[in-house]
Amino acid sequence: MHTTIRLRLVDGAERRLGIAGELYTAPSAIGTEVDLTHLWAVPGLVDAHGHLIANNTPDMLATDHDRADTDTMRRYAQAQLDGGVLLMIDKGSKTDTTLAMLDIAPAERPELEMAGRIFAPAGGYFPHFPVAVDEPDLERSVTAACTNTQAQWIKIVGDWPRRGIGPMPNYSEEALAGAVAIAHGYGRRVAIHTMAPDVPSMAVRAGVDSIEHGLFLTPSDITALGRRKGMWVPTIAAMEGIVDQLGPSSSGGRLIRRGLGNVAGILPAAITAGVHVLAGTDIVLPHGEVAQEGPRLVEYGLTDGEATDILTAAGYRALGRDVLVPGSSADVTLFAHNPNNDVTQLQHPVGILRRGEWRLVPDGLQVVRTSSTDR
Repeated sequence: MHTTIRLRLVDGAERRLGIAGELYTAPSAIGTEVDLTHLWAVPGLVDAHGHLIANNTPDMLATDHDRADTDTMRRYAQAQLDGGVLLMIDKGSKTDTTLAMLDIAPAERPELEMAGRIFAPAGGYFPHFPVAVDEPDLERSVTAACTNTQAQWIKIVGDWPRRGIGPMPNYSEEALAGAVAIAHGYGRRVAIHTMAPDVPSMAVRAGVDSIEHGLFLTPSDITALGRRKGMWVPTIAAMEGIVDQLGPSSSGGRLIRRGLGNVAGILPAAITAGVHVLAGTDIVLPHGEVAQEGPRLVEYGLTDGEATDILTAAGYRALGRDVLVPGSSADVTLFAHNPNNDVTQLQHPVGILRRGEWRLVPDGLQVVRTSSTDR
């Protein structure tokens, strides 16, 4: 049977699309037409900084990544789908074992882009987490990741606090630029963890594709990043969670609070400059609950419509993925009320279509026509 669906997008536009298997097609003149224009449609929520290996930081540090439990990762992927998250960027793990999720049937997980092993030097990340990659070995390690794994992303830890010293860069700007050049040569993207001053600017100059956290990006960094349509994932909820863990009066807590103040000052300008601002759970928000970042984005100076875009369509644009057009994956997440007017609506999907199959069937689904050829 041919099926056509009629959707109302959050900007008020309507769209008719056919569904054939897992893909959208041109609308059909025969078969069933389903009218969903009483609801509000987005292509899916996007978690642009997640980790399928775990659901919180202690679990991530305790997990034996060499024997990653695919069933557990599948469960987390299912939780993402159940929250209406239909695109996810996994920003890395201790090893490459998590990349096995790319071999799972697409209908059983969100669309995935993934980093494998996270790169950091000795002393430059959580103890015993990454296999140390010191600066002289960075380019060789990036080359190996690009040639020997399915990873679409390279994840680098750009800075980390040292006891008695505070946060320090892990790599020089020259080393970052070399790693970026190699990754880009293989068609990969690079993401960098940075929560301290100076390193965000180094990363932007080095050509890094996505700035993770980026608490101390400067106005000139924002201009440069916007000029090349780079990405920034501020992960506000995750940063607030770290402040709570460290204590707001600790040296680390004070630094992050200062950085979050900077984020509030530059976030609206980043949208204006053309930066692809995105949102992520980063093992602080549970899998499938990236929409909790929405109210925080509004608190930091954005409109509900801008926050909704960050949590939905912006991620697809940033990755160059077509949505809600013939040939694209038959995906949509539906809401009873327009999240452009109230971003908290994104926490309450009422319909979820993934690869042509309803994971959550919307109430009031209306069949408006069935042709005699299909009876």
